[in-house]
Amino acid sequence: MTRTRSTKNPEQVRAFAIECARTCSDMKCTEVVVLDVTGLSQVSDFIVIGTGTSDRQM
Repeated sequence: MTRTRSTKNPEQVRAFAIECARTCSDMKCTEVVVLDVTGLSQVSDFIVIGTGTSDRQM
């Protein structure tokens, strides 16, 4: 079985990644970063990274 790339609207995907980052920030994550890896990764267009400071966040 061959997998094909999703044909989602790139602007919708970008907006979703930004909303995820905002949610992380609202939940007290710090140093939230959105990395655009479009064309670099076969499994993702964006990566959201944030730092947690409490046991619950970890």
